[in-house]
Amino acid sequence: MQFNCLRQRYAPLAALAVLVATPTTQAGIIKISGYAYIDRNNDGTLTFNDQPNPEFVIPGVTIQLFSVLGATETLIDTEVTNDVGFYQFSSLAAGDFTLRQVQPVEYVDG
Repeated sequence: MQFNCLRQRYAPLAALAVLVATPTTQAGIIKISGYAYIDRNNDGTLTFNDQPNPEFVIPGVTIQLFSVLGATETLIDTEVTNDVGFYQFSSLAAGDFTLRQVQPVEYVDG
């Protein structure tokens, strides 16, 4: 008897909308930026290659930015993470925002 097994490897993807988004304001210009990465030790903190136990960044993740007005969310921009998992939304007007990632199929949400 022969069995065929399909193996898939899953790793958690950081919940980047909550854990690694960083709003900044310089001269009235608002930016929201962050990283998509595999949080290997599940501590919610991104560690880079020059630190002990670095995380794995994930390029090519689609990040969506929504403006929020009351109970209504409106998609206003989309970015894709670069080679080091970084994304940034620039030149934003003051307001309330929500970030969402389009979950890559090879990862489970973490």
